[in-house]
Amino acid sequence: MPWRHASHVHPTVVCPLRRNVRQNGDVKLDGPMKPMKPMPPMEPRKPIGPRWWPEDLGQPSSSGSQNSMRYAFFPEEKRLLVEQDGKLTTYDSGDHHIGGVAQQDRHTRYVTFTSQTGTVDLGQLRQVS
Repeated sequence: MPWRHASHVHPTVVCPLRRNVRQNGDVKLDGPMKPMKPMPPMEPRKPIGPRWWPEDLGQPSSSGSQNSMRYAFFPEEKRLLVEQDGKLTTYDSGDHHIGGVAQQDRHTRYVTFTSQTGTVDLGQLRQVS
């Protein structure tokens, strides 16, 4: 069955095959369609800002900052690094996969993080250094 031009297409829509549409609505194709070009490979995710964590930990899966605190989470090593006012502290994240900061009170410096199980208080994690 020959291709027919869709009569319901709005007249302002540009159809790339319109030049090949015959008076009776049949579409005359110039030949087989060319295959699509493959997408170029994606570049690796780049960190935002300068690296402030030890290089041997690699690239964090999540990192961010809030007020005078910043954090980076390294799931392979099960490490959460938190820097507050220039002091870097490392925590063992255990089975938690830290996704972000849930809340920080700038007056009490109380920080909680989000994980796959809900919120995680820093007091729940074992301090490594």
